[in-house]
Amino acid sequence: MAALTREKDITTLIEAAAIVTRRRSDITFFIVGDGHEYEALVKQTDMLGVSGSVIFTGRRNDAAQMIAGFDVFALPSRSEGLGSSVLDAMASRVPVVATRTGGIVEMIEDGVSGLLFEPGDSAALA
Repeated sequence: MAALTREKDITTLIEAAAIVTRRRSDITFFIVGDGHEYEALVKQTDMLGVSGSVIFTGRRNDAAQMIAGFDVFALPSRSEGLGSSVLDAMASRVPVVATRTGGIVEMIEDGVSGLLFEPGDSAALA
């Protein structure tokens, strides 16, 4: 699934989580994957006060099945090729919110088959 790298821009997702949880405390964000940004991301959740609402699952072999159980799938990548996790979400009829980048714009018609936002815009993602 996701590599926790700068390109995947999980920091934007965590910032969006902070915005959302100010309005709705009943929402949980799952971050699936691992990588060298893990420690910094955990610190960010603590700093923003969302560590109770953000769960880091680590690498999962059943990521596609996990996605199928989500209410919404978010992809905050700054750059993306195909975005196979978006395909997994769409195949499971899970609504997708993703950055307007790479192959994502070919898969999602904004406002029709999902929602698109500019990379790094945590308020738009929220």
